[in-house]
Amino acid sequence: MNTRLSQILTILDIPAKSGEVYELILKNSTITVAEICRLLGTNRIFVYRTLDLLVEKGLLESRDRAGGDFKLVNPNVVLTLLKQKQMESSKAVSEFEEYLPEILTNWHFYKEPVFKAYDGKDRFWMLFSNLIDKTPSGESLYMVGLGQDLYNIIDLPSFDNIWRPKRLAKNIKDKILARTDNPYFAVSAERDNLLRDWRVLPASFDKIGSIWIAADTIILWDTFNVKAFEIVNHTMAEYLKGLFEVIWLSCPSN
Repeated sequence: MNTRLSQILTILDIPAKSGEVYELILKNSTITVAEICRLLGTNRIFVYRTLDLLVEKGLLESRDRAGGDFKLVNPNVVLTLLKQKQMESSKAVSEFEEYLPEILTNWHFYKEPVFKAYDGKDRFWMLFSNLIDKTPSGESLYMVGLGQDLYNIIDLPSFDNIWRPKRLAKNIKDKILARTDNPYFAVSAERDNLLRDWRVLPASFDKIGSIWIAADTIILWDTFNVKAFEIVNHTMAEYLKGLFEVIWLSCPSN
């Protein structure tokens, strides 16, 4: 017996064994229940239940329990039902694709990395703001190599009056590895009330640029070309946080 049709019918929620009953009736509409039982090695209860299912699915109009002469619906109905399933599946795929970005946002460990590049001072401010927006309340923002070059692009009053209040409102703490040319802490040494702490890198570290890490986001600041590169990747963000803590312990506290 060709059982390929039986497998196809499983797409319509008709079990393969029940599909074999349908195949037998397609080949001989006058077949009896007793003959079906004998050919398939099954019992009458199963066959009767299958016949009810085929009627429910629209493949049979009716069935005669006593004898045979099953009234089959035109087999084209199977193709119609399969196409309907196909349309439902396509719609489900489209809807799931719509929801997928939101799902992946909450799926940290194996999500695909995101990489974006930004040009210009205005983009820097947009990144500052977005970074605070996407960082969960109560977490830390790690900054490496913060120095004068960044403040040449974004002035200190802007940090104080715009960015810092937004950070404090979300209870996000700054943890900073500053360069020796950083002018900020020379004029404002308050730590606890402003939710921040810092240590100073060795004077031999004179490279411009900076790296910030918050949650799963990494920002690479190219202060020479006024560019920024955003990477969203859980594994690398956690790696850099661990590296930050190792360097932190090796630097003296002020």
